[in-house]
Amino acid sequence: MMSTATAITDQGISAPHGPMPSLGALGVLPQHDGMILAIDPKYGIESFEDLRLKRPALRIATSTNYGTNFIGFTAYASMESHGITADVLESWRGKYVTAHCIEQAIALVQAGKADALLQEAIMTLWAEIMVKSKYNALPAEPSALARFAA
Repeated sequence: MMSTATAITDQGISAPHGPMPSLGALGVLPQHDGMILAIDPKYGIESFEDLRLKRPALRIATSTNYGTNFIGFTAYASMESHGITADVLESWRGKYVTAHCIEQAIALVQAGKADALLQEAIMTLWAEIMVKSKYNALPAEPSALARFAA
């Protein structure tokens, strides 16, 4: 993730921009949104272990990861911490279907262009997918969280 330390030392999402040694601080918003992967129940996947074993050709709607979108960066990093890179997903004949903001990513699921949603900001539209479509939210694995935090 982005922190003053990663920006100063040229790591993470700030790496393409080079080190920022004069940076004093980054702003922090007081919120605790979770990054959640929810999958259409037709796949019968209830954990990341199931996902890695079944290797479905999922179309995962999430935010774009083009270097400055924090949600897209975090989404891809979350999946990678669970051992699922974009290349691994593509080897299963799956792919990321991306949009710039959460409402657009949710619309991809609602339009049938994606069968999984990887997003934060759990709000009304997100809840509707979970309740109406009964999507399975996968619990993050403790070992993946440790890798993510490292």
